[in-house]
Amino acid sequence: MDGVDTRFFTPDEANQLLVELRPLVERMRLAYGTLHAARARLTDLAEKAVAGGGSRMPPHLMQAGEQLESSILAIRRHGVVIKDLSSGLIDFPAEYEGRPIFLCWRPGESAVGYWHEVEGGFDGRRPLEPDR
Repeated sequence: MDGVDTRFFTPDEANQLLVELRPLVERMRLAYGTLHAARARLTDLAEKAVAGGGSRMPPHLMQAGEQLESSILAIRRHGVVIKDLSSGLIDFPAEYEGRPIFLCWRPGESAVGYWHEVEGGFDGRRPLEPDR
């Protein structure tokens, strides 16, 4: 976190925002999966374009790219940090005992129920205590 205009979320605020974020995260994951699966085709298209033999990108890949970009922008616009495109792991900047932390959530979890230190990452996740 850079500290510049960072919004800090409470667990309640993060959970309320999940209503809007869940479909965006799912759309992001699906679009990323489509593009990741087609990475060899995308590399081939890029090489042909550089060599002057241009080739049109298939419409479904263009659509996936647009969906990925728009989903990422919409999620980030809320001040939420995307940690992993494939799994959909996201972090909400928060503050605990005067220091910045992240509240974290991933698809499949019913609510934001974990937190970690800014440098701790997913492996450092700890369950939220009732008073957080």
